[in-house]
Amino acid sequence: MNRKPPQFPYRYAAYLKRHFPAIWAAGGNIRGNDAFRWWTAYRRGDRSPAVMYWWETTRPAWIARHFRDHRLPGVIAQIKWGTVGTLGVAGMKRVVEDAISKRL
Repeated sequence: MNRKPPQFPYRYAAYLKRHFPAIWAAGGNIRGNDAFRWWTAYRRGDRSPAVMYWWETTRPAWIARHFRDHRLPGVIAQIKWGTVGTLGVAGMKRVVEDAISKRL
């Protein structure tokens, strides 16, 4: 059975990107920001060959390598790729919220 990785809550990711750019910049890189654009396109219904290749091949391969990331940079990268790591959504949000509270 070919199970698709779960998606991180998109609205939270978009909120984080818009309202906490320093936290957003703490993880991922240019590739992570590109991944967020691909994920956004997929969520908006884009099923072009390029988007589908990213969704079906590139994204799962990246997720397999970074599934266990648990520090802020890794968690932010997972969010940019639209995935849920071993911490689960609640654990990932806890890492982000802790970082936000420390910076405020």
